[in-house]
Amino acid sequence: MADPWLPPLDFQAYLEAKAPIDSASLNPDLFGRFRRRLDADSAPRLLDLGTGTGAMLRRVLAMPPAGGMELAGLDSDARSLEQASRRIADLLAGQGYRVREEPEAAGWRLEAESGARRVRVRLGRGDLLDPGTPALFSGPAFGFVTAHAFLDLLPIERALRIIHPLLVPGGLLYATLNYDGSTLLLPPDRAPGFEQALLAAYHHSMETRRVGGEPTGGAFSGRRLQAALERGGFQVLGAGSSDWNVFPQGGRHAPGPALFLEALLGMIAWEGLRSPGIGPGEAEVWWRRRTAEVQAGRLGLVAHNLDLLAQRA
Repeated sequence: MADPWLPPLDFQAYLEAKAPIDSASLNPDLFGRFRRRLDADSAPRLLDLGTGTGAMLRRVLAMPPAGGMELAGLDSDARSLEQASRRIADLLAGQGYRVREEPEAAGWRLEAESGARRVRVRLGRGDLLDPGTPALFSGPAFGFVTAHAFLDLLPIERALRIIHPLLVPGGLLYATLNYDGSTLLLPPDRAPGFEQALLAAYHHSMETRRVGGEPTGGAFSGRRLQAALERGGFQVLGAGSSDWNVFPQGGRHAPGPALFLEALLGMIAWEGLRSPGIGPGEAEVWWRRRTAEVQAGRLGLVAHNLDLLAQRA
């Protein structure tokens, strides 16, 4: 972020602040169904796309498996994967596992043992759309793939063509995405017209994003994925709301929401500055006013997200 009044984004800290918010917002019915299928597998193999600091893998490991489990994570950011490896190792050690953690040329490998239980984790650095990336996870296909806030960043149908053969027939895909391009900050701002224009510019930036010349899932990725899955050789088993409801004080979230909200305000302001209709002076005033409300514990956010559970046909 180039403007001096916008602080640099600590992306890993943002991901960690977002992790409990995501956990609280997961659709309980769909994630419960996914979790039961995972637990029923005697030796599950799961691939997490857009792993970041490993939040989804840690959710899976929060309830120790009865037997063996193989997990893999893919992300393009080496620093995030390094943190994921450390945090997963700490979680497993806290559960009584003996953990061996080793760096690899393109990521990290962990092996953990506790009596008859074995957990293997491989974290690979790469881009899902790169033809060489799936080789990072060569071997049997996965029974489960998770993609939390990831497929909106890619051309959806192209990504599904890559994901489909990574799953065994009948394997499950669990994805969370933006649904309707809405972000609501509460209470209303004293300049509602400007804030509406700023948020419109923020959502427009998602809609105009291109990867390899193709449009990505964008601000309406939940709707788009639901339609694309049927065309891409998947059966949609269920869809449900996984909205963010974030308030810095009280409620069900940890103190991290304040950091999360401040980071998000910075992202909104930054995208606004790239829009010709947004003046930098107005954006700075708005950002300072809304950030002060976060710090005073007065600002909250609601955003509509969608969880989808699908099965490879």
